[in-house]
Amino acid sequence: MVLFFHYMNKLIIFCMLVTISCKEHKTSYEHPNNSATNKLEFITKGIVKEFLDNGMIKIEHEEIPNYMPSMTMPFNIKNKAESDGVKIGDKISFKFNVGEDYSWIDEIVILNATPDNENKEYKTGTDSEKRYLTIGDVIGNYDFINHKNEKVSLSHFNDKVLVMSFIYTRCPVPDFCPQLSLKFKSALETLSAELPNQNGYHFLSITFDPEHDTPNVLNNYAKLYEASNHNNWSFLTSSTEEVQKFTDKIGLVISREKGSILDWDHNLRTLVTNQSGMIKTILIGNLWSADELVNEIKELL
Repeated sequence: MVLFFHYMNKLIIFCMLVTISCKEHKTSYEHPNNSATNKLEFITKGIVKEFLDNGMIKIEHEEIPNYMPSMTMPFNIKNKAESDGVKIGDKISFKFNVGEDYSWIDEIVILNATPDNENKEYKTGTDSEKRYLTIGDVIGNYDFINHKNEKVSLSHFNDKVLVMSFIYTRCPVPDFCPQLSLKFKSALETLSAELPNQNGYHFLSITFDPEHDTPNVLNNYAKLYEASNHNNWSFLTSSTEEVQKFTDKIGLVISREKGSILDWDHNLRTLVTNQSGMIKTILIGNLWSADELVNEIKELL
């Protein structure tokens, strides 16, 4: 477990242009934005659970030794044509590629096709009748502990524009939780350069893994993103009950395999609230840019 978290720390630091060396095998590949970089490659198997509207495919995959336990999660498909003929319920093998800030699968092979009459829809989420907070709702007050081991609550940030996202520090995929943190870092750097007054907004990265993500763990995680350069970026934890109450209210769907430490399945959601705590924007997934977030914040200042 320590080796896993230690490796993820190294991978994130590499994203920040610090040279590291890793024991895992790496090769060069062509990235859309970088001519040459390093990646990890894993050949694994899984069962197709869902085709998502954003073009990703959700797979219940087997354990990837020394990297990630068995879990159900969405994957980017590099070549969409490779998924032609693949159906929900099919058992497939595929190559999982992890780059600096992007991951994808390719070399998809159907191992055991599911007959059409046995194909079942896979659904995520909770009770459809449950009402989540949405744009125009006031978010309310919740109690947390920040990465400096200080007690804070959302009311502590009254009269500020708040930006909230939800992470866990052991997230193994670079374009999930780590990407959200990198976008926060980029947005804060842009705002710091463009706005003389930085007291009008605050960023919150809230863990949904409070059993592991103690203030000390969050403090170390914050250092990876140079959060100390920004007094208006806090990493928060709380009791499991308080975190679940909050994430349930704002529509973050989280599940974990019973007895597993790392087997998380979760969606991505980032909220922007105005100075009165009213939700102005909900950014779903990870396809939004740091510049979009900056513009949302500027509109409220």
